[in-house]
Formats: sequence, structure tokens, C-alpha cells
Amino acid sequence: MENNKRIGLLTFHTPDNYGAVYQAYALQKYIKDDLKKNVEIIDFCTPKHLKAYCIFKKQSNNPIKNFLKHCITATKYLQLKKKKTLFEQFRKSYLKLSTKRYNSEQEFLNHTEMYDTYIVGSDQVFNPHNEYYKAYYLAFEKRGKRKIAYAPSFGISAFTDETTEKILPYLKDFDNLSCREKQGAEYISRIIGKEVPAVVDPVFLIGKEGWKELAVIPQEKQKYVFVYDLCGGERLMTIAKSIAREKKLKVICATGRIRNNYLGVDVRFDIGPSELLGYINGAEYVVTDSFHGTSLSLIMQKRVVTYIALPHAANRITSITEFLGTSNQVVTDATTFNINNIHFKEYGEKLAQLVDASIKYLETSLK
Repeated sequence: MENNKRIGLLTFHTPDNYGAVYQAYALQKYIKDDLKKNVEIIDFCTPKHLKAYCIFKKQSNNPIKNFLKHCITATKYLQLKKKKTLFEQFRKSYLKLSTKRYNSEQEFLNHTEMYDTYIVGSDQVFNPHNEYYKAYYLAFEKRGKRKIAYAPSFGISAFTDETTEKILPYLKDFDNLSCREKQGAEYISRIIGKEVPAVVDPVFLIGKEGWKELAVIPQEKQKYVFVYDLCGGERLMTIAKSIAREKKLKVICATGRIRNNYLGVDVRFDIGPSELLGYINGAEYVVTDSFHGTSLSLIMQKRVVTYIALPHAANRITSITEFLGTSNQVVTDATTFNINNIHFKEYGEKLAQLVDASIKYLETSLK
């Protein structure tokens, strides 16, 4: 390594969530391989972190409803277990974790001698409603340590005076601050009194070929529309089926919504991170309501249609699509959707400019 100083990366790496493991992998890989730094992911993993992604978890305070939901889950158990195993394998293969696991927020905050520089990001690590927000705001005495934020997201769109009062003391202690969304960057700039840049999510730091190296190619004989469904549900299916009819394609869907068996759709509950990359790479079209699904599709230069399922949480999607000039690929009304009304544009040059600016921020912060 060019630099023997140790860098600790604090992020969301434990969830069985595609975006979480992708962004953790990408930021660590770029810092290690491109910037030649000694970096590892801090294994901050409490019992609550682990419990949140159990296959059979409490979903209702009503015991009867909970039992019925567990019965539905049981019908998909083998697929869900396979998916969980694939996530574990991905983390084991591609994430370098600290040898020490921190089982509580206080344990982490009390042991900050391990690293010379702490980087927090990306994902919604700056959400002030997070139970462990003090850990993700690096709320410990610096004692010569550097604190850097790369592409954190707040996960909220309304910033109250109470929010500002809660997080401002911690933000002021950072050496370098950035945000994933323009709105969040403007908010931090305003409350700390200096300009804070909006930078790209870490997944953009790795190019198309880098992601293809991780992809497991699906054995599909028929061309397909690939749906990555977070919470769009039937509205996503309306869009995907419309494309499939027009272009004579099959519809394949990756979802964790186990109560949804969409009619006429090949629904998969067992797709891991590498497998999802393979399905995106091989698709004729991608339909999703996911930010990271959109981002990986853009990186892989796929024809992607993004449905806004949750308008209050859509800022991170609209921020990147507006900058790239791909807003016409964003759909808010599935019932009026027509694929022939969408013109897929070339955005490579604009994306390169945005990535270059983000890389400069990261390089400068780590000098």
C-alpha cells in the first residue's frame, strides 16, 4: 500500500439488501484499488441489525396476523434461504471487514483507536431517526483522527429545527463533508456555513466492466424485461407487461415481497447480489423503483424505466436522472405508460463529469 495509515469505513453492510452491499463494496474497492489506501469496513453489527433480516421475523403485534404471515413466508423458505446464503457469500468474498465486531453503539464509540481516518457513507447513514445515529455521525472525540463523509443520505426531505439542533454539533466535527443528494448538500451547506458538494453514490465509482466481473450470468433462453421490485408492486408489473407485450419479451422479477405472485411473471425470491447484476446486464429493458437498480442499469448502459413508488423518498432518483438528462425515463403514472413515448438518451459524458468531480472530492479528502 502507498499509505500505511489505516482507514475505517462505517456504512450499512449487514442488510440483505442489494444497494447496501453494492455501495459498501464499491467504496471500499475504489479506495483500496484506485487510491491505494489501507481500508477496511468496520464491522458494526448489533443483534438488532441481524434480527432485522431474519427470514421469520415479527411483522405484526397481532399474533394471528403474524402466524399467517409466517405461513406465507414458509412457502418461499427454500428460495429465501438461498438468497440469504448468497448475500452471506457475497460479503465473505468481496467485503474486507474488521477483525473486531462492534456489537453496540457505545462499544464502537469507546474504541476509536483502530484507525487514523474514519469515513462514513453511503446510503441513509445520516438519517437522524436512525437508532444508532451517533455511531454514523462519528460522535466521538477526534484526538487527531480525521472524519470524512462520502455520499451520505438523510433519507428524509424535510429538515426541522429539531433535526438541525440534533446533528449540527457532530457535522461541525467533520474534516470533509459531502452528500449524495443535492437537497441534502444544500441543507448541510446552509447550517454549517460552507459549501458542501453533492457527490455520486459509490456504485458509480466502478465502471460497467467492474460490475460485470461480479455478475453471475443467468441461463435464460428467452429475451426478457427484468423487474427489480422494492415496493412498486402491481404498478411496476403494469409497466413491465406493457413493454413485454410491445417488444415480445418475457418478464422476470426479483422481489422480496413474498405475498406477490404476479400473474404471467417469472417471480424469483432467490436472487443474490451477483445474480441480480447478471439479470440486469442480460436484460433488454429494466423496470424498477429502486435507486440502486436504476444506478446499476445506467452504469451498464441498459434501457431502464424507473417508477416513482414513494414520491417523498424519490429525491435521490430524481437528482441523478435530472443531471444525466434521463428524466423522461422516470414514470409517475403507470396507467398511462407507453414505451414508445420514451427516448433513451446518451448520457455517458455527463456521467463521467459527475464521477470525476466526486473522485476529486474523495482524493482531496484522503490526502
